[in-house]
Amino acid sequence: MKKYFLLILILLMPTGAWGTTWYGCGANSANIDDASFWEDAVGCDGNILTWNNQVAGDIFEANGKTGIVVRVDPKGTGGSAGKVHLKTTAGGGFSITAAGTYTVTADITAGTTDCLTINGTANAIVATVLGDITGSAATANAEGLVLGGSNLTATIGSSGTPVTITGGAAHGVLDNHTGSGKTTTVYATINGGTATNIAGYVANAASGTVNVIGTSNGGAATTNVRGLYKSNAATVSLDGDCVGGSVLGSEGCHNAGTGGSFTVKNCTGGSDDGAGCRGFGTYPITVTGNITSTATAMGVTGAIVWSPTAATNFFKVIGDGTPAAYYLTSNVAGGAHPAVTDVKDGVTYGWDGSSAAYEGTLESSGGGGASAW
Repeated sequence: MKKYFLLILILLMPTGAWGTTWYGCGANSANIDDASFWEDAVGCDGNILTWNNQVAGDIFEANGKTGIVVRVDPKGTGGSAGKVHLKTTAGGGFSITAAGTYTVTADITAGTTDCLTINGTANAIVATVLGDITGSAATANAEGLVLGGSNLTATIGSSGTPVTITGGAAHGVLDNHTGSGKTTTVYATINGGTATNIAGYVANAASGTVNVIGTSNGGAATTNVRGLYKSNAATVSLDGDCVGGSVLGSEGCHNAGTGGSFTVKNCTGGSDDGAGCRGFGTYPITVTGNITSTATAMGVTGAIVWSPTAATNFFKVIGDGTPAAYYLTSNVAGGAHPAVTDVKDGVTYGWDGSSAAYEGTLESSGGGGASAW
């Protein structure tokens, strides 16, 4: 009876629940949908994939093959089509360089090399990536997704299905696109890396715009593991929360880029010096919503412009261990700064008060002006 019962259980189990791993077995620079390119054995002596027979959850390992051309959606069009997974565990990589409109319904995970590169230098490309993106866990400079070129418009995730972008030993996304008037739109939760100076998303675009809708979290493993990091002259915005991590330099959002503005909605401190937002040097971050400090981390540090858009927006600091929320009595156009006297217990506002004076009045949450501690 036990044998029959076991047999019935085996027959009832769904097949392909974990997906099949397919290994690149053809020439470099092959098309992703080329016949006989994918086999289910790393040594290329296994079963061959007939394209469009892949199912949701299948993994495509580049297997050392470089420049695999993603000219069609990797998920295929079969009856079991769904999100698949592109990986470069043993090197190689995937690319999009030809003019056109593309959708990549796949998680992207770098191994020893960059996983997916989309470059619109010579051709106009409109690309949408619908999957989580992860930088290499162990190899420096092996980014999950690299964006480049002057003629690229990219979307990562969607408003209905946001994705997760995570740094490791390399950035999750390295955005180098250079197109004036070109935009990268990101619907995601961004997480800082696990190695020093590694971010979840690096906005290294020399021009154009990067708009993020979601949350950006600083890391926890080591120093300078930011969530969203602006390092060049593009205009960057985050409609959501920048949340500090738990180590020094683990800002949720960090601006170190000359030119171009960086605007976020809310900044919230993490723990152990993980500020929510930091404007490095003279490169400010403009905050349009709430600033919240915690007992062990600042909501903001460095060059910060607080320009709240609603009377309910607050700047919360910690005094004698007790949080106190301050509100503007009226909104001030052009960027309001916290007054020097209202920034307490290590919470810095970043600008020289004499050259960037605060233009309004702060009231505590109980009304009646700023609290006297």
